[in-house]
Amino acid sequence: MVKGTAPSPVEWRPGTADVGNLRGTITSWNEVGLPITKAGLDRNIGNGVLSRDGWAVVDDLTTARFSEEADEAALFLGVTPSVLPASSNVSGRADEYFFACPPAAFTACLSDLAVLSGPIVLPPLAAFGVWWSHYEPYSAQSIQTDVLSGYANYSLPLNVLQMDVDWHRHNGVKPPCQAYNGYDWNPDLFPDPTGFVATVRTGNWTEPRGPATKLKLILNTHNFAGVGPCQSEYEAVVAAARKVLPNRSTTLPFNVSDMPTMDAVFRLLLQRNASGPQMVGTRPDWWWTDGSLSKWTENTGLLGNRGNLFASTYMHSAAIRYGADAANRPVVMPRWAGLGQQRYCCGFSGDTRSSWTTLRAEVNVTKTAANVGFAYWSHDIGGFDGNPGDELYARWAQFGAVSPIYRSHGASVDSPRRPWLFKTLPEIKQAMQLRATLVPLLYTLGHAAFQTGVAAVRSMYIDHPTEAVAYDDAYAFQFQVGPDIVARPVVHPLPTSGNASLEIWLPAAATGWVGWIDGSRIAPGGPTGGRLVTVVATIDTLPLFVRGGTVLPLLPPDTLDVTRRDAAVWAIFPGAKEGMATRYIDDGVSVKYEQDEDGAFQNFSYSFSGNGDTMKCNISAVAGLDAVLHTVELRGGRAAPTSVRFNGKAGNVAVISDAGHTLARPRGTVVLSAPGLIAGKVEVEAQW
Repeated sequence: MVKGTAPSPVEWRPGTADVGNLRGTITSWNEVGLPITKAGLDRNIGNGVLSRDGWAVVDDLTTARFSEEADEAALFLGVTPSVLPASSNVSGRADEYFFACPPAAFTACLSDLAVLSGPIVLPPLAAFGVWWSHYEPYSAQSIQTDVLSGYANYSLPLNVLQMDVDWHRHNGVKPPCQAYNGYDWNPDLFPDPTGFVATVRTGNWTEPRGPATKLKLILNTHNFAGVGPCQSEYEAVVAAARKVLPNRSTTLPFNVSDMPTMDAVFRLLLQRNASGPQMVGTRPDWWWTDGSLSKWTENTGLLGNRGNLFASTYMHSAAIRYGADAANRPVVMPRWAGLGQQRYCCGFSGDTRSSWTTLRAEVNVTKTAANVGFAYWSHDIGGFDGNPGDELYARWAQFGAVSPIYRSHGASVDSPRRPWLFKTLPEIKQAMQLRATLVPLLYTLGHAAFQTGVAAVRSMYIDHPTEAVAYDDAYAFQFQVGPDIVARPVVHPLPTSGNASLEIWLPAAATGWVGWIDGSRIAPGGPTGGRLVTVVATIDTLPLFVRGGTVLPLLPPDTLDVTRRDAAVWAIFPGAKEGMATRYIDDGVSVKYEQDEDGAFQNFSYSFSGNGDTMKCNISAVAGLDAVLHTVELRGGRAAPTSVRFNGKAGNVAVISDAGHTLARPRGTVVLSAPGLIAGKVEVEAQW
């Protein structure tokens, strides 16, 4: 028995029902089924470590376990097996973890989860940008002319190219291929994979339409299906795995419990490149390991469905980290296999139907994923099956702008997920620009999540656990992005005539709140309870509110490459006479951040003096950071200053008009920009 003392007099005994559990997240939409219903979600969303009852229990008895001697490099050094099955004899045994989590300690409990099972990984910087994917038999030529050229022509940000199954050899070859898995490039669609990969990575696909934007490349496999006989290295893999198969047409099972097989697969297929030694330079940056939980059955290992999926994720992540690009920060995109997977980026939630119901469900399971530390869900923007139509796709894009990962994907022939094919392109573009603008903030919040175990995108009750309204289903579609932003995507279609009216709860804040779009000032609520505000939503509305006095580190709204280091925007929201912010900066690609070897914090502070007619800002220098074009934005409808100086030199003053406003830089924003690039420390002074 566990018995708590005041102020949380909780009493728990084994077997006590946790009726107040706030749940976790789904493994895959494939398991939820269609149509999506509350009952279907409830069956497939497990418990988290947060509960209004003040405690939660995690039963770890039947999950796979790591061997005591193993480390992440073990598989690739030929040492002991990295994972072992749990004992099948569980009678009379228990392996439970008890989390004493009164609501006031929710963030502390999430930190405990990270200490117990590993920190939330910080994805590479590019992963916070815009992804594009679609299930279709595209070729090197069609990718260039039908997709990449469109992004360049319409000046849309794009940072990650994700390619579904048709990049590799398919059913039409001899010997026959397994339809969904493979590691060889399809020679009919990609006759020069080395050249194609080089074009994508160097950014030459934008020429001559604009500046080069280097893309990360992530390729799809359904590795649970095994290594088929059509693979160029099939015989070498079978021999290295020391397997005797019935005949040349037999697929080698992808058995995660069999270390000789795993060593062969990762050393010969994944470590070299994506196409065998004859295709040097074609290995992708990251792997998308597709396949719903039900596919990870006995032929893929002895660890159970979740254990097999988890082990595959672990090994793919290690293959990238310890592979040809040593210390490369891994991205592997599988379904969610359970607690502990926060150590590996990122999640693919599976195939969904294009519907408003799906969009609403995704908002819920994304924010509750923070309850199990899973900070980086990636959903199919627009849904996988079906045509979302103009309005729904725009709303999905707006949700994507404030989601952990912005990734468009689908399989519809009549809706191939090219933004420029939707009538709502202006609204979709604004959402994509907002996403690119937010990347420095999201990256900084991602580093905070690594340090604390608290995901950036999270439910309101994590920061406000004693407020009853934070748990109210009436406000189920709002969430926080870090401690200072409340987001409430529009998740219902607009009425046939007029606009939508949304009621949003803003927690108590001594400095009040500021509307992102219109700069409206919401006065502070009382010490408890906060305020309810009503927002009228048009098609281009994404309701966001920022805590007064906050400074947000951003990028310029015309940013295409989110990894750029030559520009910084500091947006000040009114509500205080002084304030500060930090921006986390590192190389964006290595694992040095884990040991604090490479990262740095750039500090920004501001203060108003007199009657508010003088503002001074200080921006710290960062070692190794080249010259930067700094911009200070004043939100909330403040009048423009008569002058501004950056390190003593006159800067530029502009006010965003009705004609030039976007979601990323709304109307009325006062923009103070430096006269040029500045290296080192920056001092800003503005006079009214």
